[in-house]
Amino acid sequence: MRKMDITVTREVKEDHIAAELCNAAEHGIGYWCSGVRVHSYPEGMTEVNFRYANGEESGWPDNPLNLPDYGAVPPLGGTLEYEVNDMMGPFLLDWDKIRKGLEAMAEHNPNELMAFLGREGDATTSDRFVQFCLFGEVVYG
Repeated sequence: MRKMDITVTREVKEDHIAAELCNAAEHGIGYWCSGVRVHSYPEGMTEVNFRYANGEESGWPDNPLNLPDYGAVPPLGGTLEYEVNDMMGPFLLDWDKIRKGLEAMAEHNPNELMAFLGREGDATTSDRFVQFCLFGEVVYG
């Protein structure tokens, strides 16, 4: 049987990335990540730019990391910092790492990437997305 390699280019919008980062923090990564905070805000922005419209830091009562709406920080040019329970760190996440993470996801787990791109994934998909971005592979789960 012959093998064929193909390359597909897909646009992934900033709001999709932001939603997946928030979903991961609120529902997917709490079993291996003890905290997420902003390492650096996008130029000209502060914490106030990332609060929910009602001024609350978290719109989810079950948000284990108490993460404000920071998913948009990397797409807008800032950096998030992830504390990992059993590894030296912290691990920084910026737009370039997100691109590399999606490339690693495409290479190592294309079915999960397709669910991610089609917005058909769940908390596990978001969790794995963040792991690919931070570590280049799935380390947990």
